Amino acid sequence: MTDSGTVEFPATQLPVIMSSSSDLELTATVTDGTGRSENVTTVLSVYELHIRVQIVEEETTRVLHPGLRAVIAIRVTDQMGQPLQADSVVSVKVSAKNLQDEQRYIVIRSGETDGSLEYTPKKFDNPNALSSITAELKDDKRASSSMDVTSLYDLFNEAGIAISLAKSSVSF
Repeated sequence: MTDSGTVEFPATQLPVIMSSSSDLELTATVTDGTGRSENVTTVLSVYELHIRVQIVEEETTRVLHPGLRAVIAIRVTDQMGQPLQADSVVSVKVSAKNLQDEQRYIVIRSGETDGSLEYTPKKFDNPNALSSITAELKDDKRASSSMDVTSLYDLFNEAGIAISLAKSSVSF
């Protein structure tokens, strides 16, 4: 312990296995010259990454269809939910059955937390696509989030329903 009452130790001495989040309980015991002791315990949250990337599900289009506008809402914060003090570039990848795969980038400006991407899916023959949206920080792909989506085209085709957007009609 230093004269100022602080103790420093390397992080390698922490008996914590780092995962996406862990809690570390710290207990400090201080004993004064008379032998009287006081304990203080606190729990610290430890994160593998400083940055959290989220797809805002409530604001993101979950069912995709060729020709209809889709919105993908992204949130980038620190682990406490506060805005970052630097610009963040997020790669957004969309893959859905019978839709053309898309990859675009969105910049969340310093001091802001939310951004959105609008695009119009295009029909494409890829029946084995995984049907998901993935958002990941361009500089550190470990900071990522994903969400399952559905291709409306597949839903209707599985039910034997044909759709014509140009005529704004549905036929059975």
